[in-house]
Amino acid sequence: MSARADEGPGCAAQRPRPLIDPDSREFWRAAKDIRKVWGVPFDPARPVTTPSGLDTTTATTRAAIFKALGDAVGIVRAAGFAVNVPMGVPQSRVVRGQKIALHGGDEFEGVLNLLIEGLCPMKQRQAKEDVAA
Repeated sequence: MSARADEGPGCAAQRPRPLIDPDSREFWRAAKDIRKVWGVPFDPARPVTTPSGLDTTTATTRAAIFKALGDAVGIVRAAGFAVNVPMGVPQSRVVRGQKIALHGGDEFEGVLNLLIEGLCPMKQRQAKEDVAA
């Protein structure tokens, strides 16, 4: 299987990193939904080291993994960032002229400090109610 144009840079950006890495967020946003994505599924007897590896031996899974990787590259580039940008660059805020990286992540990452773009659900609901009134 040959790589699409967007997959090559994505592969290169992922190589030096572990699969579970905040800098891989856009890839995992899609890859988490791929059926049987893991080469080694979760094993309750080895909770720290499993799941691990990607299942690249199954053709449909491999194709879905490469699609997710290519899509992630497209999303990151469309946002104006290099493929290998550290998460602290786009996920930051300027305070008193100094750029500060923000901690936190998305719900699918299992974080306790949820950080999402936009209004929180409660404020979104209130904004809709204000518009309807």
